[in-house]
Amino acid sequence: MIVTVIWEDQRGSRQGFGPHDLLLSCVADELDRGPGWHQKRKWCSAHLASVPKKGNGVVLKALRNETETLSKSGPLFAVLDHDQVVGLWPKETQPPSCIPGIVEAMKRDAPGRYELVLLRSNIETVVDAACQALHQPQQAKSTPDARDHPLQKLAWGTPAQRDIVRATVADFDRLVRKVTELFRIQFVCDC
Repeated sequence: MIVTVIWEDQRGSRQGFGPHDLLLSCVADELDRGPGWHQKRKWCSAHLASVPKKGNGVVLKALRNETETLSKSGPLFAVLDHDQVVGLWPKETQPPSCIPGIVEAMKRDAPGRYELVLLRSNIETVVDAACQALHQPQQAKSTPDARDHPLQKLAWGTPAQRDIVRATVADFDRLVRKVTELFRIQFVCDC
């Protein structure tokens, strides 16, 4: 089983993606906080795929056209910024900005087997929490590469530091818990 996460990212597909690196480490924390952590993270890395897409519209297009392919190997998640997703639709057809309204509109426009995760309000909330956990100043509006730096640094920090991000950003924590549960089921099946 491979869990796939489609992320909205302004740069598109690439290696070394901070949100994915942080997700890998948080899931490994849940599976093993002891000396086996590095092995669990390595296992997670082999079973958790990241698919960054350049912009919300490209994520929606991928959900319309690639859901069947991306979900063949296992569960599929799509992570979008809550504050930007309503802009996918023209003003006259925009759904309500509440989560159920957005989920309904996404499922109507891109039916398929995937779970939508909306980060309230956006990835910058995760970056701000990472800066807090690392005891460094929060970033002013910055480039995507600069936003990745604290996330990648935190991915190799301590579990206690990552716990701060999870406690601060409930939507990211929910993604971690859902992926972890899928992996726990896989571990039971592998035994």
